Amino acid sequence: MGLFDFLKKGNKKPEYRFDKEYGFVSSLFNSAVSVSATNVSEEYIKNCIDFIQNPDDAQIDLLVKESIRYYQEFIEISGSDTSMPEDIEGREILKYITPKVMYIGNDDEEPEKMEFIVECDCKWEPEHGLEIIVYDKKIIHVGSYDGDIDYWKEEYLKEG
Repeated sequence: MGLFDFLKKGNKKPEYRFDKEYGFVSSLFNSAVSVSATNVSEEYIKNCIDFIQNPDDAQIDLLVKESIRYYQEFIEISGSDTSMPEDIEGREILKYITPKVMYIGNDDEEPEKMEFIVECDCKWEPEHGLEIIVYDKKIIHVGSYDGDIDYWKEEYLKEG
């Protein structure tokens, strides 16, 4: 059904915001995060922000575990001296991560399954940083920034 037919049936035109810029201060990381969203509803944007602002303990624990894994892999591979303790435990790792931009994509396909990427700086890997990818209200990837949400969605769905 096209938009014209949709409107003829008495439905209201969906409200979309194009290229809107939003921002918030992350309570988890205590840093300002800008939000880049294109062709998504304001409600969808707010739901994505709310998820990253108020993750449940299981999602925080997963973020911590995967961030520590990424940190340890980086140290092992690069041998770099990051001026960070090598034996970081628990939520202490979060103070070395600074979210910068949250990229929210199109919500047309599955609006109930929010998906977005949070691009972060991290103290141990200043060149590539860290990304947090969320799909279907779950953190599905934490690692070096590559911006490829589709790849990580496919991997997540395979494991499903």
